[in-house]
Amino acid sequence: GIARNLLGLLTGEVSLALNRAAMSSPALAAELLAHGRHTTGPIVEGYLARLGLDDPDDAFRLLYGLTVQDAQIRALLGEAPPDAAEKDVRARRAVDRFVALTGLRSAVPRL
Repeated sequence: GIARNLLGLLTGEVSLALNRAAMSSPALAAELLAHGRHTTGPIVEGYLARLGLDDPDDAFRLLYGLTVQDAQIRALLGEAPPDAAEKDVRARRAVDRFVALTGLRSAVPRL
């Protein structure tokens, strides 16, 4: 769910519009960071810490990278974002890879 929601949020129309506007507005960029990454990141990191990962910040970055890949930047540059089915496939693939890389096979429920 985390991966699917993250990908959906970051490639959604509102997020893309806000990110485009933030590129020329340091104040808006600061707000997006404060109420985006700096707020939700620690929540996900807390979940990952409860799964027993030694470095939840690094684990979140790994999950983020595996999930989002270049989808957001490509959408920001005008490509169509992935559709719902593709988001599901990407999220499942990202979680499978994350679990394999971190060794959490028994700790993470299957999506």
